[in-house]
Amino acid sequence: GQLVRQGPARRRNLLALALAAARHNAEPALRGLTTETLLLFGELDPIAGQAAQSELLRELPRSRLEVLARSGHDLSIEQPLTAADRIVEFLGAGV
Repeated sequence: GQLVRQGPARRRNLLALALAAARHNAEPALRGLTTETLLLFGELDPIAGQAAQSELLRELPRSRLEVLARSGHDLSIEQPLTAADRIVEFLGAGV
């Protein structure tokens, strides 16, 4: 968190963030999760591709997958309004 606030464009900070992401394993936290979940991905995401999407769908039985066309990994920057609309719609639906 602090690295982002200091300025993520600095090479040192980007490398630190990349290392933290590489070490991150969410699998234990996801195991047994029964909460309704929206899986929102970008069609052109180079990080979380179709294999990751399929795995999450399989591991999260109460999830719904939506893919935003012409978007990469950071939906909040690339398509903020569409991403927000999908999230609001999901939360309002009481899936």
